[in-house]
Amino acid sequence: MPQKLPLNNLVKVSNMGTQFETMDLEKVYDEEIAPLMEKIIAICKEHKLPVFATFEFAPSEFCSTLIPAPWAHPVFKHLNAIRQSVELNGVNLDKYMMWVMKEVGVGEHSSIILKQLGM
Repeated sequence: MPQKLPLNNLVKVSNMGTQFETMDLEKVYDEEIAPLMEKIIAICKEHKLPVFATFEFAPSEFCSTLIPAPWAHPVFKHLNAIRQSVELNGVNLDKYMMWVMKEVGVGEHSSIILKQLGM
């Protein structure tokens, strides 16, 4: 089985998932996808190519890869914030929106709702 890479590379995140009995998708990920992801990660790092990938191998159990770059589109930061807000069967929108409100001061935005809130 391939060695798991540190944070911001291959990271398994278990969010109180339940047993997924129809297929062992974690095994598929570990044996077939992870080796390919290791190659993809190496290429992306070598060429400074941002990437975000998430695989759900069981309900609410994920393996995510994030390689950011200072020049990358802000969507990478949002995807990572959403990933960190995942809960069993959903996303903690309050946690995500707190992140959004904190980030508003960092740069400009085009949100009508945030503008109505005075941000």
